[in-house]
Amino acid sequence: MVSQLRKEGMEIAILQRLKERGYPGSYSSFVLFKTSLGLSIRSIGENPEAGDVAGIRVDRLRFLTILFAGALCGVGGAFYSIGYLGMFTITIIGGRGWIAFAICFLGNGKLFGVLAGTLVFGLAEAVAIYMQSSGTSLFPNELFIAMP
Repeated sequence: MVSQLRKEGMEIAILQRLKERGYPGSYSSFVLFKTSLGLSIRSIGENPEAGDVAGIRVDRLRFLTILFAGALCGVGGAFYSIGYLGMFTITIIGGRGWIAFAICFLGNGKLFGVLAGTLVFGLAEAVAIYMQSSGTSLFPNELFIAMP
């Protein structure tokens, strides 16, 4: 019991530090795992019938959750095409959606697993870009492009 409380206290302290630094995943992790709304969302995802018996409006909450996720995806896509690249092309994403899916799967849906996965995949992509632009031929560029 005491070790569980220490673990939860450490997780809350880490989430607070991430929130101070503006990491958006810390907000979603806090909402999903530390609030009653998050408990409702997780319960209807796991067992909708039990959520219905508990008095949760399952269809409404599912709709609002998907609506919110879609809005966040739209904001992310708009940032990537307008803010980061400054233009739109047909192949702008280049398979990054599958990489995000793999990160969520490998991270097991946990904040720190997903954070570690994004750092690994981001580092691999940064190394690929660096190796392409530096002109060194120690390793073939295709090796680093295929890493993520």
